[in-house]
Amino acid sequence: MQTRNCILSATTVALAMGLSAPVQADAVADFYKGRQISFTHTGGAAGGFAVYTRILADHIAKHIPGNPNIIVQFKRGGGGMVGMNYMYNAAAKDGSYFLMPLPGVEAQPFLYPKKVKFDITKTQWVGNVTQMQSFITVRPDVGLKSWKDAKKKVVRLSASGKGSETYIMPMLMNAVLGTKFKVITGYKGIMKATLAMENGESDGRAGGWTANMRPAWFKTTPHKVQLIVQSGAVPVKQLYPGQAMPSNVPLLKDLAKSEDDKRLLGLVTRVLARAVAAPPGVPKARIDAVRAAFDKTMKDPAYLADMKKRKMAIENPMTGAEVATYINGVASTPKRIVDRYVAAVKQ
Repeated sequence: MQTRNCILSATTVALAMGLSAPVQADAVADFYKGRQISFTHTGGAAGGFAVYTRILADHIAKHIPGNPNIIVQFKRGGGGMVGMNYMYNAAAKDGSYFLMPLPGVEAQPFLYPKKVKFDITKTQWVGNVTQMQSFITVRPDVGLKSWKDAKKKVVRLSASGKGSETYIMPMLMNAVLGTKFKVITGYKGIMKATLAMENGESDGRAGGWTANMRPAWFKTTPHKVQLIVQSGAVPVKQLYPGQAMPSNVPLLKDLAKSEDDKRLLGLVTRVLARAVAAPPGVPKARIDAVRAAFDKTMKDPAYLADMKKRKMAIENPMTGAEVATYINGVASTPKRIVDRYVAAVKQ
């Protein structure tokens, strides 16, 4: 009898262990079935960022248990801080609200400790659609042969807010490399900053070029714009193999003369070009399910075809765990470098 009881107990435990995963999956599916969830991004409704968000929303739902209905919303302001603060503190923490922050969100706590109401290391990360590159871009008639010429003359750059890479990148170059960029803020988004460059309000602008904008600018002869420096984890020719992008543009962090300078300039990057975040407190099973759905979407033939059709880049996507590792690395930046970063950007 004792042996039989032991066998029954072992069987019960085995059944319980075998059923736990399906039961959890069913609970996640029950939550999401018929539910409307939000994918909110912190830019405007126009431009490449919005296209990325909409394509992801169109395809990820079928991979989430229960197949929820996903709506795309916009919450801009403060270089993306308004959206991040809302998500972290006020948005529903049940797995129905996700946010796509602007590039550079990982360094915002350094710059605005009183305005930032989120802990970047406690934010839950779903993944990152693509890594991108940022550039200092000027019109050819400005007369710069290289970035070094910007040390000799004032170059006006249009930018959005002071929390944006469009402002931070040239300000760091001024502080570390001695350039004379004059950054004019107040343009509502990268498209407006680009238009200002086109019509002569400014000489150029900093920021990225999304995939569907590249051919028109760089396949003409001569090029309509000139790239004088790039900022990213790797050179553009490595990030966008086969694309019609100039490949002889120096990488910003490679211009550093010391390891501290290199790490300082390395804080300007578009590694998290199209990341997806969720607030703390979302049940683990739901976060895990959406992370798995994200990873499946990145390999989904229909999604990839849609991205290709819209000429959107998808380079080196990252899992939620990889994003979290990257975030923790940035958050551990030594104070001496953070102090220099803040002083440069807040000039």
